[in-house]
Amino acid sequence: MAILSRETGAVRPGGLLAALLDRVRSRGGVYFPELGPDPAVRIESARRPAYSELHQIALRGAGGRERHLVLKRFPGAPTQFRALESVWPHFAGHPQWAVPRPLDLWDEGPTLVMEYVPGRSLQAVLPRLSWAGPRLSTAHRGCQLAGRWLRFYHDLAAEAEAAPLNAGAKRSALEDSLEALVRVGFERALCLRVGAGADRLVGRAAEQPLPVSHVHGEFTVDNVLIHERQIIALDLWATNRDSVAHDLASFLSSLTLLRLTRPLPWPALARLRRAFLTGYFGRAVRTPAPVALLEMMGLADSALEIVERRRSALARVWVRRIVTTALQRIGAEAAARDPAPSSRRP
Repeated sequence: MAILSRETGAVRPGGLLAALLDRVRSRGGVYFPELGPDPAVRIESARRPAYSELHQIALRGAGGRERHLVLKRFPGAPTQFRALESVWPHFAGHPQWAVPRPLDLWDEGPTLVMEYVPGRSLQAVLPRLSWAGPRLSTAHRGCQLAGRWLRFYHDLAAEAEAAPLNAGAKRSALEDSLEALVRVGFERALCLRVGAGADRLVGRAAEQPLPVSHVHGEFTVDNVLIHERQIIALDLWATNRDSVAHDLASFLSSLTLLRLTRPLPWPALARLRRAFLTGYFGRAVRTPAPVALLEMMGLADSALEIVERRRSALARVWVRRIVTTALQRIGAEAAARDPAPSSRRP
């Protein structure tokens, strides 16, 4: 079998990858019957993000037809395969919301085999420099659609009754993270103000129960793809049932962390946050207290991880400035007197 790489020409990968590609060839006609048996296999691209290895594979069959799939080798492959398999029937054929079609799960690797989906990540679509005019409007629309995708996904398995977040335990975990931030150079006075803002959220979180459903697990701006009218979510876990606040907080945190790498003004960020929440709840709301509390935890943990990896004093100062500003703003906004989602399903 000739295995070709678009990047390097004719190659013959060794070891496990060669065995996996042989299996792709033998199984290609099962995944895509229109290709016929034993299609030719070509490696389109390969990436090694953290904790995984991704290969995009082109299969060329009868009449020159081509289809594409992705091999994702990583320890969580069985979990993600089961998650995709469980929700795929609800997304198959949907005109706007999508997930990659799961094709197979192999013990070697282990390896998740899924159909390739085209698109650009929402993170790539968001402006790099200019946050005004049409660019901001496009970003606003993308965030709103991401909220609508997430609402559709949560509604598939939402429990009838909403449940309050265990806010006390979350507040204790946040306190531990804030103490760790002080030890790596964050100002104690700032962390105390953040803690005071979180204290105001604890009581409100109990008054703002949100539904329990299967959670995505990594719903972030880089895991949301946009392709024409479709919104596709990647890296689906869906193994735990928990408050939907976890996925909402994950996406909002990923938006806020964009400020570390691009000049995203807070007013523009606030507009994107509102767009996402409006897409999800169907109306304009401030960040619900349970979501804000979880978001503060996520930002504090992310800041700690970044600072511990960075040697540059300037980089540490930048992280401290961006994250502490965000933590204070998020806590203040959520604690403000404002219409909150009711205990009924929004």
